[in-house]
Amino acid sequence: MAPKKKAGKGAKEPEVKKKKGGKEDPSRANKPMEMPMSKEIREFYHIQIRDLEDRLARYQQKWDELAVQEKLFRQEFEQLANSKKEIVAFLKRTLNQRVDEITDLKEQLHSLQLAKEMEKDAFEAQLAQVRHEFQETKDQLTTENIILGGKLAALEEFRLQKEELMEKFVLLEDQLRKQENEYKNYVHSLEKKSVLDKDRWAGRSRALTGAEHSLALRPLTAPASNCGGRAGSLTPRPAAPYNAG
Repeated sequence: MAPKKKAGKGAKEPEVKKKKGGKEDPSRANKPMEMPMSKEIREFYHIQIRDLEDRLARYQQKWDELAVQEKLFRQEFEQLANSKKEIVAFLKRTLNQRVDEITDLKEQLHSLQLAKEMEKDAFEAQLAQVRHEFQETKDQLTTENIILGGKLAALEEFRLQKEELMEKFVLLEDQLRKQENEYKNYVHSLEKKSVLDKDRWAGRSRALTGAEHSLALRPLTAPASNCGGRAGSLTPRPAAPYNAG
């Protein structure tokens, strides 16, 4: 930009000189410019051309750099676009998979809910059956408990009766033992009496035998009534019957 300022100053200088010189001569205005003026203009143009060439070179370099950057940016953009396409395709596939999974999960959830409802109904029916059976068992056990209570009371009464009967049985055993002892003593006394009676009968038999022998020696004219009466007096008495009671 500095060369432009210089060129501007160089362009304004001829005008200033014209003004200082006064009015122009119309004849001089149509004449070609003098050599010094042409050199300045040429020099100005050369400077301006060089400046423009420098600027053009800089712009060309800048343009090349921008073209390279644009190419890099375009490649990067294409890569990003491809990556974006791949990402979008991946996300679409992932989304479709997620949608399919969600659909499957919804179906599984629906199936599980139906199975849960059916299982719940089955459990409620089973629970009602168990409650019914429990109530029946409870009623049955209550009835059996009442019956067992009655039986227990009867057993208690039976125990008391048994104790009473056992006491009576002990008394009867004692009484029976006493009666057995009395019976043994009575039998012993009877045996003793029987022995004594046998001895007495044996003595009487011997006495009768001797008497009969003596009577046989008496005269046959003796009265038979006396013998009959004597024989009747020697007849033994029957024994008294045993009273077990």
